[in-house]
Amino acid sequence: MLVYAIRIILWAGIIATGYWIYSIIYEDIKIKENKVRIEEKRRQRMYQIRDVLAIYKSQKNQYTDNWDELVRFAKHDSLQLYKITGDPKDTLNPADTVVTMISVADSLFKENKSVIDSLPFVPEPVGVGKKKPKFELVAKSIDYREQKIAVFEVTDPNPLDDDEPLKMGSLEKPNSTINR
Repeated sequence: MLVYAIRIILWAGIIATGYWIYSIIYEDIKIKENKVRIEEKRRQRMYQIRDVLAIYKSQKNQYTDNWDELVRFAKHDSLQLYKITGDPKDTLNPADTVVTMISVADSLFKENKSVIDSLPFVPEPVGVGKKKPKFELVAKSIDYREQKIAVFEVTDPNPLDDDEPLKMGSLEKPNSTINR
């Protein structure tokens, strides 16, 4: 009888220990999945910022480090699209060029124009209270290979990985990729 009681207690201990180990591993997996999901949202926001900055530079020949100006540009400015019909090399039938204006908002944010207002803000900040932090945006001109080149850098001020914060662009050389 005592043997059966000991077996029941041991089996209960084994089951409890197995569940405890499972819950620890499962919790770690969920934390990593959540971190990947949040980082992907931040990457997507940085790609959107890069696209607006690229169009801004094509219109103004420089980048901006002013969020208000960039948001205003994305909401209200337009870009020119050129459509050439015919063969430009044909001398008998000259090519026609049609210029159309399309807003930056329609070009980049077709599905969701409300994201323009939240462009400067870090999606899903961790442990910062009610105020959402803004991405750090720096733009300047540098001398690179004997030419003046406009460069920018967007940095996540609320990184998930303290060793290497998410960063796009570079202030030392022309680069518009994310560091990891």
